[in-house]
Amino acid sequence: MKNMKAVLKFNLEFPDEQKAHLRCIKSTNMAIVLFDLLCNARKSIAHDHQDASDDFMEGVEVVMEHIGKLCDDNNINIDELID
Repeated sequence: MKNMKAVLKFNLEFPDEQKAHLRCIKSTNMAIVLFDLLCNARKSIAHDHQDASDDFMEGVEVVMEHIGKLCDDNNINIDELID
């Protein structure tokens, strides 16, 4: 690929553009949180709640599947965002 560039411009005088700017500059942090939820949360919760009931862990699984579905429904592929 040749020298490709993208430039985002925001007029920070407007509240809507301030929010859009924040979303852009915080996108890496959001991707890291999402990666942690998708890839590490199950193990972390299981470790922190070793004495949890089967019902509790089934609930965790339901929540994790819901998070995964939300990502799929919104075309979020964490592998595209995190190396």
